[in-house]
Amino acid sequence: MKFPENLEKKFQEARERVSGFVDEKADKESEKSDEKIKKMELETEDQLKRLEYFIKNQKTTSPKEQLLRTNNFETTNKILGGVEGGTQFVRIKEDGNAVFKPYSMVPKDQKINYIQRERAAYLVNQFIGFDLVPPTVIKEVLIGSEFDAKKKSFLAKTNEDKYEIGVLQEFVENSFVGTEYDRRKIPKNEAVKIFIYDILIANTDRHLGNFLMKNGKIIAIDHGNSMTQKHVYNPNLFKFQPDFAVLHIIQESIPDEIIKILTNFKNNEIGQKILEEQLSELLGSEIANAYINRIKIFIYCIDENNKFDANKFTEALEIVSKETRKNDPIKKEMDKEIIKMAFKSV
Repeated sequence: MKFPENLEKKFQEARERVSGFVDEKADKESEKSDEKIKKMELETEDQLKRLEYFIKNQKTTSPKEQLLRTNNFETTNKILGGVEGGTQFVRIKEDGNAVFKPYSMVPKDQKINYIQRERAAYLVNQFIGFDLVPPTVIKEVLIGSEFDAKKKSFLAKTNEDKYEIGVLQEFVENSFVGTEYDRRKIPKNEAVKIFIYDILIANTDRHLGNFLMKNGKIIAIDHGNSMTQKHVYNPNLFKFQPDFAVLHIIQESIPDEIIKILTNFKNNEIGQKILEEQLSELLGSEIANAYINRIKIFIYCIDENNKFDANKFTEALEIVSKETRKNDPIKKEMDKEIIKMAFKSV
């Protein structure tokens, strides 16, 4: 079908305008994308600088941590399994064995977050007094000097000396992975303790491969997916702990031993302050404060009969979350935009 010449001309002009608009929009989107990438790169660099500062000024809470921090490796071997990449079984000079996790298979910004959260989760365990997590530090190692290239490990692929940052955790000898252990034999107090610990650190990755057993005691490992900003106000994390489904137990009565641990932390204001300071160095002050509040709220939701009130916990976290958004100008604007979009869609 042939259009009249004047109409065809108008169609052509319209097509050009639309094409120009699309190109302009694409350019703007490209600019936004470039700006976003630059922003992410700057944020990653800031994180890296903060992490490097933390490594140099890392405060240890036990002699074992100090040895892990300062002593060099004698031998290394790659551990098969795990998605993080480059996990090493290492021999520490004059100090037994450890596991070094550089998270070499994940992007740099995520790698830094994983490393920081591993240490942060250990600190929460240490200050509360759960005694679940082996000593865990952040360590910078020199590949080529501390690592033997003949081992053909992920970390020793280069012929040049290169620094690698990772998590170093004490290796627990003569322990069994959860997959090799009969869950029915796990003592109730141990199951309840790790269940509560995972609620406090908002852990979304507890399964049979992420804990060990030794002499009837649980050893909690792999906490890179805990203490995220996303889940700090999330009360419904019980679904992430199918192997420790003991919510009904803590709703009936938390064992006295665990109540004593939580009460001691509740009354230790100096310890809470030190923990928050150390978490701030790793996660930033906002997230650190939010997790301290999460712990306090959990303890607040235990009544005089040692029963945990899950509904009260949910309500309290929702209130704190709303108050936090109210005082955050960026989140305020986000809320306004969400409301606008909701009205437009009606």
